[in-house]
Amino acid sequence: MLKLTNIVKNYTTGDQTVSALKGVSIAFRPSEFVAILGQSGCGKTTLLNIIGGLDQYTSGDLIIRGRSTKNFKSRDWDTYRNHSVGFVFQSYNLIPHQTVLANVELALTIGQARVHTKGLEQTPKTGRFLLVCNHLSEADPAVLLKYFRKSQLAFITKRENESMFLVGPLMYKILCQSINRENDKEALKTIINCIRLIQDDEASVAVFPEGYIKPDRKLHHFRSGVFKIATKTNVPIVVCTLTNTLQVFKNFYKLKPTDIDLHLIKTIQPEEYAGMTTVEIADMIYHMMAEDLGPERVAQEEIS
Repeated sequence: MLKLTNIVKNYTTGDQTVSALKGVSIAFRPSEFVAILGQSGCGKTTLLNIIGGLDQYTSGDLIIRGRSTKNFKSRDWDTYRNHSVGFVFQSYNLIPHQTVLANVELALTIGQARVHTKGLEQTPKTGRFLLVCNHLSEADPAVLLKYFRKSQLAFITKRENESMFLVGPLMYKILCQSINRENDKEALKTIINCIRLIQDDEASVAVFPEGYIKPDRKLHHFRSGVFKIATKTNVPIVVCTLTNTLQVFKNFYKLKPTDIDLHLIKTIQPEEYAGMTTVEIADMIYHMMAEDLGPERVAQEEIS
């Protein structure tokens, strides 16, 4: 069913090459339970990543049901991961030698997310900005990270996300700022940290101004305090909407793809919100999002 023949895996950094696997050959029988043991650093994780299709071997061959994977294309690996392999990740949940973006893209690929974008050409080409978006599920940051890959986004996120599968570990890789929304003093410290990130040109800041994912997954009015990040730094505000990201998790177990819409509605320049209060800015952006999403995706009490 599954066979490895003379598998070699090398990692190259600069002019240095490290051999993680040196000619591993092994065959697995149907329904066999196998434990791979060895000291730290001997290549166990690398071997499992290759068997699972999460990483590619340098040479040799991985044979699946009698078929060589030497000429596998991306769609072949997607089919294999989604229909033949299950993963229970240990601790960090990330492939350490991959970039943050590569880990994010892998998560979306495994989840069979098909993202349809609109308006991304409005993304600022230079300088930092504040990105605001509605919030539907834990997949939202992954989608935004992938499609704003050149913008180096740092998210404001609730503290509970630090322990979440995939989402939590990514927070350690980028400059995410956890916020305590139940304590105004602590929340203000997070806002100040985000202002410093932009002023020091370390990152752009992304925020979900509704605060929490609402049970109805519809748009609700915003917490206006986050817009101080824009007014204090005088940067553009990039306004986005997402739809259907919750279905990624539901469809994952059904082995079905999910279509997601990501719209960049408008990039608001500083001169457009000059003189407005944060409450006025929040109200303006809320109505932009509500119009783009349509009444069926806006909480009824907000419409009436």
